[in-house]
Amino acid sequence: MQDACRIINHQLVTTLHLPDGTEIIPDSALLNEEVKTLAENDWQLLATQSNVGLQQARLTVKMNEQKVKLERSELLPKIALVAAEHLDGPITIEVPVLDNNFNYWYVGVGIKYNFSSLFKNNKKVHQAKLNIRKAQEEYSLLQEQIENGVQANYVNFLTSFTDLRTQEKSVELADQNYNITSNRYKNDLALLTDMLDASNMKLSADLNLVNARINVIYSYYKMKYITHTL
Repeated sequence: MQDACRIINHQLVTTLHLPDGTEIIPDSALLNEEVKTLAENDWQLLATQSNVGLQQARLTVKMNEQKVKLERSELLPKIALVAAEHLDGPITIEVPVLDNNFNYWYVGVGIKYNFSSLFKNNKKVHQAKLNIRKAQEEYSLLQEQIENGVQANYVNFLTSFTDLRTQEKSVELADQNYNITSNRYKNDLALLTDMLDASNMKLSADLNLVNARINVIYSYYKMKYITHTL
C-alpha cells in the first residue's frame, strides 16, 4: 500500500508540475463529512447554465445570427445625409484687397446601392443561414451529450449511497461475528482459524466501508466536474 501511494504521489507531482520531493497528503476529513446530493433536474440546470462547452456553442449560434443580419444589410441601399457650412473671407494677398466675403451652406441626401450585391450577397446570406443551422445542431448534440452524461453520473451517484449503506450493514454484521467468535475462542469453543477468519472478515468489511465512502465523495465531485461547478 505504501509503495502504491508513492507511485500515485509521484504521478500527481509530475502531472501538476510540482517540485520534486513534494508529498501530497489526502484530506481524510472528507470521509467524515456528510455529502448531500441535489435532485437530477437541479444538476441538469446547473450543467445548462455553467457548462463552458454549452456557453461557447450558444455564442457560436448568436455570432452566426449576427452574420446573417450583416449580410442582409448589404442588400439594402445606403442612405447618407450631408450638411455643411462654409465661410470665405477676403483675399488679403491681392492689392487692393479683394472683398470676397461669402457664407454658404448646403444640405443633401445621398443614396448608394450596389447592384452586384443582389448576386453575391444572396449566396452569402444562404451560407450564413446554413452556418446557423449547423451551429444549432451542434449545440443540440452537445446538450444531449451533457444531459446523458449528467443522468448517467447521477444514477452512479445514487448507487454509491446504496453501496455505502450496504457496507455499513456489512461492517455491523462483521463486528457482531467477530465479537461472538472472540467470546467463543476465549471459552475454548472456537479454533484459532475461526478467530483469524472473523478478523479477516472484519478487516475486509472496514476497508470496503472506507472505499464506499471514498466512492461517494468521488461521485459527488464527478457531478460537479461534469456540470462545471467545481
